[in-house]
Amino acid sequence: MLGPFGKIKSVILQLVLLKCISKSEEYPYKLLKKVNESKFGKFKIIKSDIYNAIASLERKRYIKLTKTHGAKKYYKITKEGRKVLKETRKILRATLKEVSRIL
Repeated sequence: MLGPFGKIKSVILQLVLLKCISKSEEYPYKLLKKVNESKFGKFKIIKSDIYNAIASLERKRYIKLTKTHGAKKYYKITKEGRKVLKETRKILRATLKEVSRIL
């Protein structure tokens, strides 16, 4: 069962993946490499985290499968995904500013 930090990790990972996919079509292993090369705080991201996040984003229709090349599945952000990413970024920035002020 995910504790509160696991839920935060999941939400942040989905946002990071949406941002990565918004720039270009990507496949899961490349996304895993990008996330692990970035400074993702103290969260350790493993292959299953990426696949679970992608499945969740796909169910919500924020991303869609565009093509397969062998075993690679490429994903693209949808119009709804772009809208959610934009709105969520605004909310997250305001929330983090307020939390930083309190802490």
